[in-house]
Amino acid sequence: MCNAQGNLVSQRKGWGRSQTTVPKISRHQKEIAIQRGDLQRLKKAFRKATEVEKPALTEIRDNLRERIKFLRRAECHRRDRKRQTKERVDFTKNPFEYLSKLLGDKRSEELKATKEQVEEHQVHSDPRREDSLEEMEELIKPAEPTIPFGAEEPSWQEVKHVLKKARGKSAPGPNGIPYSVQVLRKAQTTTLEATEGSMEEELPR
Repeated sequence: MCNAQGNLVSQRKGWGRSQTTVPKISRHQKEIAIQRGDLQRLKKAFRKATEVEKPALTEIRDNLRERIKFLRRAECHRRDRKRQTKERVDFTKNPFEYLSKLLGDKRSEELKATKEQVEEHQVHSDPRREDSLEEMEELIKPAEPTIPFGAEEPSWQEVKHVLKKARGKSAPGPNGIPYSVQVLRKAQTTTLEATEGSMEEELPR
């Protein structure tokens, strides 16, 4: 009696039958479906429209296409975030199992070639690698420099030119002195040392 009542209740409630799960549709997918329907109806209206109405319908169509493109991009980002979250959870749950699934099963291969065959087999080699190449006339030869390279200390005019480009409201350093003042003092010291050195060389000994 109890079994009969239980079977009757399960049949009415549908407990014994397998319930099919309907995939959940996101908000972006719903809006994309609505926008696609509007776009199809707009195409039909465009065929029947007059020449005066077509420019306005074209503008509406372009706006709908941009909106659909934006929604599809947002949906792709949502799927990527969901996939990344799932993979992150799987990795933190069991890193070794995650890596084994990612890299695949272990494969055992057997090398059938002998050691001598492997050594004789030259793939990345050039028999003429030691030969010297001849000069090619097609190569571009740059002209000799006309101005010698200046390796001396910067002059006072160059320092002043750089300081003019620097902002006057630069923040001071740890010592409380602004950047422009530090550069100016350094330039004055360098110029003074260079001048004294040249004067010492000119003085007779």
